[in-house]
Amino acid sequence: MRWPHISNEPLSSRAGNRLQDPCAPIAHPLPEGQANKEVKPMANMIWLGAAVSLVGLAGLIWCIVIAASAKRNSLDDDEMRRRLQKVVVLNMIALLLSLIGLAIVVVGIMLS
Repeated sequence: MRWPHISNEPLSSRAGNRLQDPCAPIAHPLPEGQANKEVKPMANMIWLGAAVSLVGLAGLIWCIVIAASAKRNSLDDDEMRRRLQKVVVLNMIALLLSLIGLAIVVVGIMLS
């Protein structure tokens, strides 16, 4: 019994012109002039990760603005401590969002 994927033909006849001329152009599946409109799903994942990272970056900038305004207002120690404790929580959330976004970007690049 012969296996269907085993052939007695020489390799050169099965491979066509690619073995004779490795620089020969490969036929494109689309007609000439039409661009490939297929969007890779991992490209969407990369853009999603970039958007999440930008949201985290905006949160970090917001934390800087809040802390600078608290310092500029010359508040007493208790009020300053209360505001900065809120800023620390927002800062950690913003850093977490940036980390998650960058992780999504890295996974998207590795899978594409």
